[in-house]
Amino acid sequence: MFKGIKLYIVVIVAVSLLSVLLLGLRVYTQYQSNNLEGRIKSIGGVKSVSIVRDKVSEKIFVDIDKSADLQEIYLDVKREVNRDTPQAEIIIQDIKGHDYKKVKEAFDIISFDIFESKVNGDFKEMRDDIQVDLAMTGVSYTLRIDEDNIYLTLLYGDSALYRIINYSEAARGNLR
Repeated sequence: MFKGIKLYIVVIVAVSLLSVLLLGLRVYTQYQSNNLEGRIKSIGGVKSVSIVRDKVSEKIFVDIDKSADLQEIYLDVKREVNRDTPQAEIIIQDIKGHDYKKVKEAFDIISFDIFESKVNGDFKEMRDDIQVDLAMTGVSYTLRIDEDNIYLTLLYGDSALYRIINYSEAARGNLR
């Protein structure tokens, strides 16, 4: 019954089947990516989303409105991302205008206050120190804290700097 089937026909069928399966997987992952991107874009305050995947990681870059609530948006984005890819890194993009250098310098000034508060656990002192340090620069800020992160927004002119600082990362000196 199978005497007439040649090896090359079996190989062609196997390769074709494998190609169809891989194409199906690619279409499915593309659909998942577009679906996640659409869900994130539908969050109020989000302007754009870019998902970058490589072989070992996935990064989700999110642009938000200058007046948006960083903590609220981050937690909403994190909730959506965790439904599909919990290991993905969420990066809120800074708004880099003409005044970005001043905002970045202001962050450099207060980064020690943030690190010190994590080590000492005194967030009231951090708030007071940041207020004093930023009063000299003219940069306005929003500071929020929850059980996992410190959410910092620095605004000046046409620029904004957003930082979500995880407590365990801050303890190691990583304030990104």
